[in-house]
Amino acid sequence: MKDSRYTLKELSQEFNMSLRELRKHIKQGTLNASKEGRCYWVKAVDLERFITVTTKPVTRNYLCQYYDACLNRAALENKVFGCADCARFRVAEKQVISSWDLGGMLSLWESVFGQRLSI
Repeated sequence: MKDSRYTLKELSQEFNMSLRELRKHIKQGTLNASKEGRCYWVKAVDLERFITVTTKPVTRNYLCQYYDACLNRAALENKVFGCADCARFRVAEKQVISSWDLGGMLSLWESVFGQRLSI
């Protein structure tokens, strides 16, 4: 069975990373690639190693007022979503929860987890 291979252009689109940045990783040795003609090819095995070495945990800020919109857009585009260095970050305003809403949340908790929660 032939090993799967990917071009730098495919990886650039998949990881939302510039070709220049990918070439920098090749030069640094964090990404193994073979050059055939004018095209670089990356094997699936080498790609897995690259992802493991270079990926960092994604930082998300659940308090941002734009969080839901950004998360939905990332899901539609099938991209990894993180809030690090986001220029649109704003702390969400505090909301007052009515006793009716709180009761509903407690009922939901009980039905999901099978345990009663009291405050």
